[in-house]
Amino acid sequence: MVPGIILFAFMIFMPESPRWLARKDRWDECHRILTLIHGKGDPDSPFVHYELNDIKEACALEAALADVTYWELFYPKNIYRTHIGKSLKCRLYIT
Repeated sequence: MVPGIILFAFMIFMPESPRWLARKDRWDECHRILTLIHGKGDPDSPFVHYELNDIKEACALEAALADVTYWELFYPKNIYRTHIGKSLKCRLYIT
């Protein structure tokens, strides 16, 4: 329990996840955290801009696919794909 307690105590001081902030539409804070983590204080760092654009694209993709559910795996048009994927996954675990 000691490592868990130590982890919990120090989690208070960790910044929020930039992807979580982006999903909550808090882009300024997301950019600030990325600057702190990857930009070493430089908000115009190329890596910060690359990471911010990557997060924006991921959020746009998630928004576009928001209406997709796991139940669609069991629709008649997708059931064969589901069984093939399940079979391949089981074969990979066996070997």
